[in-house]
Amino acid sequence: MQLNGIAHIQLTVSDLPRARAFWKPLLALFEMKILIDSETYFYCIGSRTGIALSPIEPKHAPETAETKALVERFIKQNTGQASPPKKAEFFNPQTAAKRSLEEHADLVTETLARIYEKQGNIAKAIAAYERLAVKHPEKSAHFRALAKALAGR
Repeated sequence: MQLNGIAHIQLTVSDLPRARAFWKPLLALFEMKILIDSETYFYCIGSRTGIALSPIEPKHAPETAETKALVERFIKQNTGQASPPKKAEFFNPQTAAKRSLEEHADLVTETLARIYEKQGNIAKAIAAYERLAVKHPEKSAHFRALAKALAGR
């Protein structure tokens, strides 16, 4: 998952080690790379975005028990679990060929039923006509008659 260009954001935090523990797995999910990770500064870039963390001056550091608990819960749930998203599979002609042979019951037409019949695949033609009878109730008598005629062969 990638962000799409937020430019640069600098967050001033009351506890840099805890903030780093919170942001590091989150930014990894956005495929961001760590450029600076020191005791006084944390900076990641990627996805046309840069995010920096720096410590706040102690006199400006109000923190409630509720926010502290929220951050701790997130850190516990996500520590060590952040991993880049799985990349898409490369095109494989053999896999594509196998997928093309799969039957799709919802993709049925009268033309397809006729093709099955002309190929001599009577069982598939009958099944196609029966699915068409269900799919098009107004023509169900017609499709059932065609299926019955094929069953008599």
